Amino acid sequence: MTSARTGSKKFEEQLGKLHPMVVSAGIAPGEFIPRLRKDLDATPDPDRALTQYQRFLDAGFTSTMLREFHQFGALQQITLELFAQSQYLADILVRTPELLHWLTTGPLDRAKTKTVFLEEALQAVAPFERVDKKLDALKRFHRREMLRAGAREILRKCDVLTSTAELSDLAEAILETVLRVCSDELVQRSGVSFEPSLAVIGLGKLGGHELNFSSDIDLLFVYEEEGELSNVKERIRSTHEFYSRLCETVVKKLTEHTAEGHLYRVDMRLRPDGAAGPLALSRRSYLTYYETRGELWERQMLMKARIVAGNAKTGQAWLDDLKPFVYPRSLGQSPLDEIAAMKRSIEKNIKKDENLKLGVGGIRDVEFVAQGLQLLNAGSRESLREPHTLRALTELERASLLRPVEAADLRTAYEFLRLVEHRLQLLHGSQTHALPESEQELYFLARRLGYRTATAFQKELSRNRNRVRAVFQSVF
Repeated sequence: MTSARTGSKKFEEQLGKLHPMVVSAGIAPGEFIPRLRKDLDATPDPDRALTQYQRFLDAGFTSTMLREFHQFGALQQITLELFAQSQYLADILVRTPELLHWLTTGPLDRAKTKTVFLEEALQAVAPFERVDKKLDALKRFHRREMLRAGAREILRKCDVLTSTAELSDLAEAILETVLRVCSDELVQRSGVSFEPSLAVIGLGKLGGHELNFSSDIDLLFVYEEEGELSNVKERIRSTHEFYSRLCETVVKKLTEHTAEGHLYRVDMRLRPDGAAGPLALSRRSYLTYYETRGELWERQMLMKARIVAGNAKTGQAWLDDLKPFVYPRSLGQSPLDEIAAMKRSIEKNIKKDENLKLGVGGIRDVEFVAQGLQLLNAGSRESLREPHTLRALTELERASLLRPVEAADLRTAYEFLRLVEHRLQLLHGSQTHALPESEQELYFLARRLGYRTATAFQKELSRNRNRVRAVFQSVF
C-alpha cells in the first residue's frame, strides 16, 4: 500500500475545487497546487488531510489565509499534518478557524502548568455573570487547550509523558474553576455562612497525573465534618446536604452538553457503595467505611488518590486518615493472586490482541505489576507510595523489587503503548483502546506513528507487549 492516494480521480477532483479560491486570492494555481500536492503526500493520510483542508477553507476562507499558506510553507505543512492525524483537532479548527493563527504564534512551543491553566480559566469566566455563560466560556477555553495539547504531541513538540501531565493539569484547573463557580453560586443562593471545606480527590489516570486525550475522570468528594445549619434557604439543613448539592451540581456542569459541547465524562462509581452511595462524605464516614468494609480493589484504587481541587487541607488530612488502610504494615495474605485473577477475568471479556489497555501485555499489565508490588511493600517503604506509574517503576527498581532490565522494558513499553493510545484517541476524540480492524486503518495508524508500513508497527507492538507480559508473569 502506498503512502498516498494522490493522483486518483477523486483526489484530483477535490484539488480542482480549490482553484477558484486560489485564483481569488491572487495566487497562480500552477504554483500553489503542485506544492499543496507535495505537502499532502508528506502526510500520513493525504485523503483525510485534503478533505479537512477543504472544510477549513470553506468554514473560514479569506484570501489572507490562503496567501499565508502560500507564503509560509511551514504553516501549511503544520496544518495538513494536524488534519491528516486528527479529525478531532480538524473539527475544532473548522469550528473556530481563527485558532490556527493563535496556535501557530507561540503556544506550540511552551508547556503550561496547573497554575497557568487556572489563571487563564478564571480569566475566561470572569467577564460573565450567569453560571451557564461562565461554563460555556470555560468550554471554549478547554477546547482551545485540547487543540494545543494535541498539536504539541502530533508535531513532536513534547513527549507523551509531558502530554499526560499537561492534560492532567488542565483537567485540575477546569475542576477548580467549576467548583468555585458552582460553590459561589450555591453559597449566594442558600445563604450559608461557613467556608466550604470540600476537597476533590482524583483517582485513576487523573490521580496518577497521567490523563489521556479522552479519559473519564474518576473522582471522590470529601468534606471535613458533619454539622447542622440554620437560617439557610434551599431546604439545606446540614453540611452533608450542602456538599451533596454542590457535588451534584459540579458533576452535572462538567458532563452536560450545550451548544459549546461538554467538559469531561465523570465517573463516580469508585466511591463507597458505588452508584448507590452518597456523592460526598465526611472524612470520618470514609474512614469508617474503609476500616469496616474496604476491599483489596479499593486499596489498589486509593493508591492513585491525589488532591486535584478544592480544600487542600481537608484533602491532605483525608489522605493521612487512609494511609493505614491503603498501606498496612503487615498483610494477612498476598494480594497478587487476587490481582492476577482480576486480570484473567478482564481478558476473558475482550479481544486480547486488539485492546491496548486491557489485553495481554497491555497498559493494565504494566499498572498491575507496579500496583501489586506496591501493595506488597509500600507499607514499610514510603518511597514506593507513588501514584504515577513510571515513577513507581523507578522506585521499585531502586528498591530492588524489579530488575533493571524488567523496569526498563516496562517503562519503554508503557510509553510506547500510551503513545499509540493517544494516536487512536486523537483521530476522532473518542475513548478507545482498540486497534483498527481493517488493514487500511491499521496502515494509517502506523503512518501516524511514523512507521512506513503496518508490519513494522505490528512488530514493534508485539515486541513491547511480549516483554510486558513476561514481566507480568514473573511477578504474578
